[in-house]
Amino acid sequence: MVAYFIRRTAGGCPVIDLDAGDRETVVQDGLSPIEAEILCATKIADIPAPAPGPDPKPRPRIATKGEARQLALEF
Repeated sequence: MVAYFIRRTAGGCPVIDLDAGDRETVVQDGLSPIEAEILCATKIADIPAPAPGPDPKPRPRIATKGEARQLALEF
């Protein structure tokens, strides 16, 4: 599954599931616009977030109180 969207028709508003192969599947049909928006928002919220990738740049360590600090200038 890639995305969800709403398609308005004369018979109501179906919520459509679009997958990676550009195939569309009707999740539910005959909804009012507000019902379709609520269902679509719920389906989108249920999509799992992608796993975080490796951090491309390591973060500098922050010195704690009482530790010596050194400033490095890059030219």
